[in-house]
Amino acid sequence: MGAGASREAGLPTGAQLKDAIAKKLNITYRVGIDLTSPGTGDGAIAWALVEHVRSTGTGDINPYLFEAWKIRDAMPQAISIDNYIDAHSTNSGLVLCGKLGIVQAIMEAERKSKLFIDDRPGTISKFNHDRVIDTWYLKFFQLLTENVRRDDAHTVFDNLSFVIFNYDRCVEHYLYHALQNYYSIEERDAQQLIARLRISHPYGVVGCLPWQNSASSVVFGGRRNAKLLDIATDIRTFTERMEDDEALTAIRSQVQEAETVVFLGFAYHPLNMQLISPETASNAKRVFGTCMGISNTDLQAVRQEIVKMLRADLSNFTMSINHTELTCSALFGEYWRTLSRSVE
Repeated sequence: MGAGASREAGLPTGAQLKDAIAKKLNITYRVGIDLTSPGTGDGAIAWALVEHVRSTGTGDINPYLFEAWKIRDAMPQAISIDNYIDAHSTNSGLVLCGKLGIVQAIMEAERKSKLFIDDRPGTISKFNHDRVIDTWYLKFFQLLTENVRRDDAHTVFDNLSFVIFNYDRCVEHYLYHALQNYYSIEERDAQQLIARLRISHPYGVVGCLPWQNSASSVVFGGRRNAKLLDIATDIRTFTERMEDDEALTAIRSQVQEAETVVFLGFAYHPLNMQLISPETASNAKRVFGTCMGISNTDLQAVRQEIVKMLRADLSNFTMSINHTELTCSALFGEYWRTLSRSVE
């Protein structure tokens, strides 16, 4: 999964995320104003940097502001924030500023998304399933639960895994509430069901959800007083992930084992393709995927890269990545029956 999948819930695309981060890292001050109240840019990020320099004993925020401005100025050129941070992976100050920008932008996007539950006083604190009717989340859930009775709900995630390149928690958050509503089960039961689902976030997430880790958690959408420095430690650069042998092996094993591979809202960036490439030939027999915004010429190259990445056996392999206008939601409508059948 890439950013195009979360877009249907109202999260930013890669380009929109770059723009949001650039604005948040445009931290400038008016003369005589306290460091925690910048004239432009994100105040929470500014405060996090103040906390960081105080804890490290340097006390000087200026070097970090210079790194933040580098990111701001380079975002129009960058393929993605991930690519840019990877290009400067040895610059710890810049990496920190980039991670803080990611965390704050994603939490803000979660708050504005269709999946957000407003728990402020005077509001109805309940997930609104009507808001996701036109998204792939609902169609996927319908496909997932088709002919699965309540007594068999424990099997709903059998033979399924996710590799999610986004920093948000949309999939986990949605499934947690969708299971409770559809099967009329308690929160703890939904939590136990999702614990059976393999989900990998190669670049990390903006914290665990409360029902995943009550000791150290961040509610969906975050809080105004969220500890950004702590949350930023869950974000990984491409270099950091490639050096994490255990996590990398787990991700590649998921791809290697899958007979059906589905790319949702994925941009097929070389760095990400490299990261999920299995060490040995995959079991893939069929591949589905969205490809919005990709030219027909590049689409052919993408197909070739997928075959190479999977080391697919072409004698028993089909690929359905053809429609450049197919959204994630439309993909499940287009291939509903095909996806619901087992691989022959």
